Amino acid sequence: MTNVKLTGPESIPAVVSAMTLEEKALFVAGAGAFQTNGIERLGIPRVIPLDGHNGMNMAQYLTIAADRANAAQGKPSGGLGTLFGLMIGLDLESLEDLPTKGLSEEALAAMEPEQRAFMQAVVDEFNAMLPEAGMPTCFPPGILMASTWDPELVGECATAVAREAKAFNVGMVLGPNLNIHRNPLCGRTFESYGEDPYLAGRIAVSYVKGMQEEGVAADVKHFAANNQETNRQRINEHIPERALREIYLPAFRAAIEEGDCWTVMSAYNKINGTDCAMNRWLLTDLLRGEWGFDGFVVADWGAAYDRVEALLAGNDLEMPGPQDPQVIIDSVREGRLPEEVLDERVANILGVWVKLWYVRGEERPPLDREFSVRMAREIAEQGSVLLKNENNALPLTGEGPIAVLGENALSPFTTGGGSAGVTSPYKVSLLQGLQARYGEAQVQHGTLIEGARAAIVAVGVNSSEGADRKSMDLPATDVALIRETAARCKELGIPCIVVLNVCGPVE
Repeated sequence: MTNVKLTGPESIPAVVSAMTLEEKALFVAGAGAFQTNGIERLGIPRVIPLDGHNGMNMAQYLTIAADRANAAQGKPSGGLGTLFGLMIGLDLESLEDLPTKGLSEEALAAMEPEQRAFMQAVVDEFNAMLPEAGMPTCFPPGILMASTWDPELVGECATAVAREAKAFNVGMVLGPNLNIHRNPLCGRTFESYGEDPYLAGRIAVSYVKGMQEEGVAADVKHFAANNQETNRQRINEHIPERALREIYLPAFRAAIEEGDCWTVMSAYNKINGTDCAMNRWLLTDLLRGEWGFDGFVVADWGAAYDRVEALLAGNDLEMPGPQDPQVIIDSVREGRLPEEVLDERVANILGVWVKLWYVRGEERPPLDREFSVRMAREIAEQGSVLLKNENNALPLTGEGPIAVLGENALSPFTTGGGSAGVTSPYKVSLLQGLQARYGEAQVQHGTLIEGARAAIVAVGVNSSEGADRKSMDLPATDVALIRETAARCKELGIPCIVVLNVCGPVE
């Protein structure tokens, strides 16, 4: 069996047969926070599964660089702890700061010699991994994609995301997020496709197809009913089966049955008393039995609370790694986990790997920034919503300067935090965009003077994975600014235009 190699679907049975029990036990868990285990002698690649569906997450990418720096020194992967260890060691407020502030020369200079040497090795690995064009494009998040009501356009955008994934050597994108907007305060509302199951399904099908046609696996998540971030690992969602099927599951079903999605991510929460990653009805009876899913299921990072029970229920891959394979080996030898079940889990993963772009022989492409930016801009234009236009205030007409107010006009939110955070190479603020259109002399920030043709007030609210918002209220300072500006505009007889740069519903 020494000549056995993974080449295509027909090779999978022989590859599984050639694997040792130890190799199988390693293979069903990650090698690092965002890498899977490969087996070189059998031609099984080490795959990078990375967020995200609106651009590559560079904080996660950085952990791969750290794993490689560790490996060069003969040290094991640090797992997901590497990510937070880097953040804490560099005294950063968020993971999104890692690829920029965390790798600056100033940050390196402030470190102790041993830490500086390691971080310099991480920097070198990170820079070597980047495509020539540098950092990834920040595409509009899911809620803005769905607001286009244009599945075809979203499919084109997914193609652009997939091509960037290939430029970063990524084989599997952890998205799209198909959780319905059950709770408007959910910290990840910005990621998914809204409150309507039908619209979410139409957008999901196009996104999955647009991505997978490029040979990049889409991973629909979080299966299922992960509709709040607060206590997401412990919450038990009590949902009648009819409500599940009519509200929470249709987008997933469409992505599987119509989009032929290759992978599914099981969620942290319980549904009716059973953890999703250990829920046989959800992962086997429904997903495979009813919907005909033939890909693999990966548990959300750390969601396989009982590794053996997760495998028995139908969860194929556990992330993150590394994990101790002895738990799986002992379970097989003691009869608690039949080896044929383990073989099936391995085969399910390999069945997706043979479809990936680099397994089917494609070369790593350069990053096509022009195409990416064009698609990001078109989604942003088509997805922006004009809520009200009293007295035809827009488009702007007349003469005179334009007054721009609000801190958000200087520093906008481009996406939310957490897994969907994207370190963009640049961003254009509202002020910069208006100045480029009308000239710097005609657009002033912070002052509303007589003779202005209009005032534009920019306000915003953002959110992040891991916590829900406390309320739907705009910040009190923003509300006060809107009221003061509106009153002054009424006195001057000019339009007051409010731009909402928000992660979800606001009041």
